This record gives sequence, C-alpha cells and structure tokens, in this order.
Amino acid sequence: VTIANYLEARLNERITQQRRSPQKYRPMTLPPSEPELKQALALPPKIRDGKYRVINAAVPGYTSGNALAQLALKILPYSPDAVIVLGGYTDLITPSDQNLTDIPNTEAFLQNATGHFWTHLTQQLKHLVTKTYLAKAITYWVLQPQPSVSQRSLVMRGDVMPLKKYLPQKSDELERRLTRYRNNLRHMLRLTAGQGIPLLVAVQPEITGRGNNKIKPAEKEILQQLGKVYQKQVQANYPKLVVAGQQLEKGFPKNIKVLNLYTIYQNFPELAFHDAIHLTEAANIHVAKSLYYGLTSLPKLQVASFYSNLDQ
Repeated sequence: VTIANYLEARLNERITQQRRSPQKYRPMTLPPSEPELKQALALPPKIRDGKYRVINAAVPGYTSGNALAQLALKILPYSPDAVIVLGGYTDLITPSDQNLTDIPNTEAFLQNATGHFWTHLTQQLKHLVTKTYLAKAITYWVLQPQPSVSQRSLVMRGDVMPLKKYLPQKSDELERRLTRYRNNLRHMLRLTAGQGIPLLVAVQPEITGRGNNKIKPAEKEILQQLGKVYQKQVQANYPKLVVAGQQLEKGFPKNIKVLNLYTIYQNFPELAFHDAIHLTEAANIHVAKSLYYGLTSLPKLQVASFYSNLDQ
C-alpha cells in the first residue's frame, strides 16, 4: 500500500460516510439556538463531494527545486484541488549551489538495477525468500554485496560517502540550504495561491526522530551505522526545515499548511524505517493518515457552513 493509494481510498471512504450518515457531520445551515449551534460546530465539517483521485508525482531524490519545476510544468496544468509536497531531507543534504538534483534516467536505472531493486525490497520479503534455493542465486547475483545505509538512503550504488559527509559542515552553508528550501516553497505557494489551490507541505520522517520508546533492533542498527555525528547534526538541523515552512504558513495561513512528520514515529509500535528515510508499508500508512487529516482540515476542501440567523 503506497501513501497515495491509502490516501485516495480514505478520502473516498469519507465521501461514502458523509452520504450514508450526514448527521455525523456539520450541517451546511447551522442552527440558530446556542445549545444546538455548539453541538453542530463540534461535528467535523464535510469535505467537498465527488470522487477523489490522488496522483503520485513524487520522484525519489528530488529537492524542492525539482518539485517546484515539476509543479509548474506538469502538475498545475491539471488544476488539482490541492497539492501535497512531502520532502525536506534531500534539501538538507544537497549543497546550496545545487538547486536541482540529477535524477537517474532509464539507462542509469538499468545499469544500476541491483541498487534500485534493493530499495524496494522489504525486510519481510527478504526473510521469506532467503529460505529457498532460488534465494541463494538471487542473493549471489543481485543482493551481494549488501548496500550500505548511505547507499540505500540515497538510492545509489558504487562510491557513496557516509551520509554525515553530505550534511552542511558550517552554519552559513546550513543557512543557505534552508534559505533555498524556504524560497522554493515560497515560489510553490505563489503558483498555487494564484490558482486558488491549497498547498500542504509535510516535512518527511527521518530515523533520528524515531525516539527510544518503540524503536526496533533493526532501526538501532541503522542508527549505529549512521553514527553519532550524523544523529547529532540531523537532530539539531532537521527541525529548522519545519520552521522554514512555518514561517510561510504564518504569513499565508489560508494558502499553506505545514505538517511536521519528523517525529511522527516516536510511539509507533512497528518497524518504521528501512534506512534513514525509506519507510515500511505500515509506516507509509501512518504518514498517509496524517496527510489525510491535514487535507481534510483545509478550508478550501471543506463544505462551508452558514448561520441560519444572519444577526449572529
């Protein structure tokens, strides 16, 4: 189950619920008496009726600069009801003099099939296939040598530096990367606001926000491989991505909503991370639920309610 698939199913389920049990949602016409009005306002508002479709236009490895170009050239022509931007990590690890990242094309994908294959292989599947004779051949020809945490996180094979080397080493470089992220979000906001489209910005989860309450042994091993320097730097700098988005939200509250998903798994009871940023299926569903609540809270997706007494 992908985030987009779950989100689409949940939105359409909401429409079915609204049609089946309209009394459980806020009425379009609010009652005039105060006790009834209070009860009506306590109900969740309806979202606009129709069949919802969630298009997954995400590309692994994109920075906010890539997302901005994609938004302008490929997404806005479809006049979406809302736009979700889930990212942040790549902006933190990409040098400030690079606004766009190079994404492997088809030829590069085929030449590096084992690296890309690994990123989509879940630990559960690996556990199942390693018991078969066929798995021994797969392990020899495809899975060996096992990519490092850095390679899996960056969706790359070959010579890859430890992830800590990609983090900003000086405060001025960090500020330039944050400024780039903020400026790209601002441009996205201008584009979407100009067409009356709400923008939902979610800072993606990252393993150092997992916390210690429910962390699994496999995730502890990932953190150990990443090292204490990486952990300390990300924990100090990652929340600043959230602040960058919230600064825009404060100035344009009707056009943009920012979700902080960095620490979303602090009390998550299941395995969440395969590497620094890639998630398990259960963790994807958890993200999708947060995006669902974020979307349905957007005023432009809600059905407006009106007072029956204009004097109120």
